[in-house]
Amino acid sequence: MNSNAIQAARQRPRRPERITIRWIVAILTAALLWGQIGGLAAAADETITAVELSSLPSNTIYVNEDSIALTLWATVSGSTTKKDVTSVATWSSSNSAVSVSGGVVTATASAKNVVITGKYAGYTASVTVNAVYRYSSLELRKQGESANLADKLDIRLGESLTLKAIGIETSGGGETDVSDEASWTSSNTGVATVENGVVTLVASGETTIKASYLGRSDSVKLTVSSPYSGLKFDQKGPIELYVGDDDYGSLSVTATLKSGGTEDVTSKAAWSSSDTGVVKVDENGVVTVVGAGTAEIKATYLGVSATITFVVRTPYEALRITPEKNLKIPLQGGPKEISAYVLNGLDSKTDVTAEAAWTSSNLMAATVDISGGKAYVTPKSAGTTTITASYKGLTRTLNVTVYPTITELTIGKERIETYADETGTLPSVSGTALSGDTIDISDAVTWTSSDDSVVSVKDGKWTARATGTATLTATIRNGSGEELSGMVEVVVNKKVHLLLPETDSLSLIIGKETPFPAITAVYDNGDEEVVTDKVKWTSSSVNLLVKDGTWKGLAPAKATLTGTYLNATVKISVTVEEEFVSFTIDPASIDLTLKKSKSIKVTGKTKSGKKVSIASRIEWTPSDESLVSVNGTSVKGLAEGSGKITGSIQGKTLSIPFTVKAKLTKLTASDSPLTLAPGASATVKLTAVYENGKTADVTSLAAWTASSSKVATVSSSGVVTAVAKGSTTIKAQFEGKTVTIRVKVGK
Repeated sequence: MNSNAIQAARQRPRRPERITIRWIVAILTAALLWGQIGGLAAAADETITAVELSSLPSNTIYVNEDSIALTLWATVSGSTTKKDVTSVATWSSSNSAVSVSGGVVTATASAKNVVITGKYAGYTASVTVNAVYRYSSLELRKQGESANLADKLDIRLGESLTLKAIGIETSGGGETDVSDEASWTSSNTGVATVENGVVTLVASGETTIKASYLGRSDSVKLTVSSPYSGLKFDQKGPIELYVGDDDYGSLSVTATLKSGGTEDVTSKAAWSSSDTGVVKVDENGVVTVVGAGTAEIKATYLGVSATITFVVRTPYEALRITPEKNLKIPLQGGPKEISAYVLNGLDSKTDVTAEAAWTSSNLMAATVDISGGKAYVTPKSAGTTTITASYKGLTRTLNVTVYPTITELTIGKERIETYADETGTLPSVSGTALSGDTIDISDAVTWTSSDDSVVSVKDGKWTARATGTATLTATIRNGSGEELSGMVEVVVNKKVHLLLPETDSLSLIIGKETPFPAITAVYDNGDEEVVTDKVKWTSSSVNLLVKDGTWKGLAPAKATLTGTYLNATVKISVTVEEEFVSFTIDPASIDLTLKKSKSIKVTGKTKSGKKVSIASRIEWTPSDESLVSVNGTSVKGLAEGSGKITGSIQGKTLSIPFTVKAKLTKLTASDSPLTLAPGASATVKLTAVYENGKTADVTSLAAWTASSSKVATVSSSGVVTAVAKGSTTIKAQFEGKTVTIRVKVGK
């Protein structure tokens, strides 16, 4: 072929060996690119006078299949040889359905009169191509049939279906089987699947089977149904069995045909169990009992199914293991016998030790074996394991602890303080092994109480039953049979209901020690006890030091002291400050009326001259609580009388006298108005009426005045004497109240 020969390579469809043509084109293209790299350097010295494309044997290219390799030749001035510039030229296509790259033309859709242009050194050359589909259509047909398949097809489960994809050639109308090359899909693989045209029916329903090849496709909608209207077990359920029963046997199922009649499909059905831990079923419907419970056996065949219920019970009510509590054995202690028995009611007990299935969850720690009709747990290494016995659907477990040989035992506590009805965890216990290592053996020891009525022990916990003292002892045996033990004392106290301090607040002088205030414990049963020496105190401030029996203020501070005794706590507010050397109390004495209150102000003066308001910090106590009450700094009158209120701060006592009187509400005069003759006299009695309803003759206590002594005079005892004709008024005043008496003196 000369230098102007066409470089075209076509790939024929459906022939796997012709796929290599594309690779040939790629190799040729790469060769052209490589061959032109060396010529680029010389191009700057060359003069191009024209370009031309190699001629085409056919201007047709097939969509998604063919490719055409074009060569662009350049005429070089002064040279008789044309130069291949395909790889360095600029290529373009007039239609996006046809693309060109490096002279290689491909098509993705049909198009007519597409102009492919190669450009180099300002010169261009073009060729016109047409892109067409190789096949005008794709048709689905049943295998062995020549007629096209309809758009819809009804089919029954159990039937077979193989489809063929036939391509109708665009040129000439010839037919080609492209089933193997086509892409097959199913819109619902739960109904049917397809591979290379072979359709597998899965379940009733609808799906669309589609074949696609080289831009053409065809499909058929399948409606899949069962040939049967239903499936029924020949046995009646539920079927009740017991664990240990021989195999039940075989189930059988009958299918009802839609066309009429029935069919035994036992051997054809697919069998399953909802719980294989209860019953199993094989491919022939044979049922095997496994364990207690409820399960459903299901048979399925060609879109229809049926279920039947199995109820499997245990033949016994309970399974027990002896010993029932946790088993603790030393590593060198040898095998320990255990046993199992079943019960049905109170009077039925059957030993099943030899018949039961025994397992150990940790064979490194201990094994379990049957020997001579008896079960033995054999320790193997330090650790824990769970021994399980199973018999006819019943299981029981026993926790086993294997501990190493212990030479010494130590309990984590020496004493426990508690109170009645409380429960706590037993102290930790450690042991020294032969290796010298200290290990936790809390789970291996056995605890006992010296007095179960005071403290009892059960399941790793102690419970305080009553006040008193009991000793709890932990014991363990080493491999040689020697018993090691340790003890802890438990003191059960009465439960404290409340702690009462003699004061809620205190003022402590800097640098001085103050004894603890008295604390009274009130127990739940109502008993009281002074527990001052038993209370443990803590301070919220480093400026307040708690010593043995006293507190000491180190620097000014406000702190809270918390006292703890058994289950109760008490808090006291403390102020650490300078010592007060004098006090000013306002008022110095308190005059009160019934149900009325007055406030107290107390100012303390320190050694440094600082004045501090301290009334609210003092707890005041009245000499007679029936007369007044004190709430903080407020004093309220309750009943008539007198006394004093007393308080203390920094060990200094302060007192304030008080008087409580009923409030005067009204004054009344016995005679008003008075009419007298000159020289005559009359005595007026003055009565006081108080808020509590009491009355008193206050005639001699009142202040008497006359507005005109020329008309009449009045004595301090209320005697009015007429002097001369006229009118006047007499006034009597008592405790802020005034009463007026009109006096008229005639001839």
